[in-house]
Amino acid sequence: MATISYAVLLSQNLKLKKLKLDQIEVELDVTGADPDPLTLQQIRDEPSINDCFQARRKNINDLVAMTAQGFDKIKDVKQGETLTTAFNKRLTTEINTLEKELQSRVDTFVQKQKKNVNDLFWARAKVSVKVIWSVGKFIKGAVELPGKVAAAVTAGVTGVGAFLSVVALKSMVNSVNDLVGALSDIMGAMEGERTQFKKLKTAVDELKKIKKGQPVPQSKVDAVETQIGPYGARLLGVDQEAKAAARKLDQFLKDLEKGKFRKKAAQEAAEKAVDQLINKIIDFSKNVEEG
Repeated sequence: MATISYAVLLSQNLKLKKLKLDQIEVELDVTGADPDPLTLQQIRDEPSINDCFQARRKNINDLVAMTAQGFDKIKDVKQGETLTTAFNKRLTTEINTLEKELQSRVDTFVQKQKKNVNDLFWARAKVSVKVIWSVGKFIKGAVELPGKVAAAVTAGVTGVGAFLSVVALKSMVNSVNDLVGALSDIMGAMEGERTQFKKLKTAVDELKKIKKGQPVPQSKVDAVETQIGPYGARLLGVDQEAKAAARKLDQFLKDLEKGKFRKKAAQEAAEKAVDQLINKIIDFSKNVEEG
């Protein structure tokens, strides 16, 4: 079996601060006969198939962009959850339409090849469409943590003779928002790495199925080599995003140190919010070691 894959979501839609999205993968599985690279490319470049994919891809990315604008206006977790539910309902409809329409275009193309091309491959080949995806997840911390930090810091500046300036307060709130965005970037990079890892693993597993003494098809070797380069790039991307988050965390801690809290409870509340962010980074970074 050979697979042609397409990525649906644009990179910027995998880095939203308040909505976590996994990359949506469209796969065309070719079964019944082993295609050569030129035939695979012919299927990928077929205008009727590609035009359908691009049109549905645009609709999905437009939906994400519109939803992202809605998330910029939410004020609490409940509003975020409501918006996420509505988004996932529309996304499900778009995915179903994408799979149905693309399969129709693929079937038409394959039948045309069977009729017009006198070739053993097309006589045996079948091409099926599947979409690998998951619903969007609301990142509650993107709303909760900045609010908690702002509340904690504000508690430290109330009353006469407060030590923490308004400028310092604004700096801290901006820093925590930047850090939440950095965590989202890490998550997006890790999802890309996991997706690519699965493709590489599938190609390697195909090689492992070949029994000792049997010839190794060059196409299966090529499949592994094709996946190695992108996987390395994805892994490097995770590393870069983790380092960027570490720099922003360092800046956040510096901003925290600049504040002088009159109330011990306010200091402890701010430190607790910092601990939550650090723990999130640790959780998100575990996958790097696995990669």
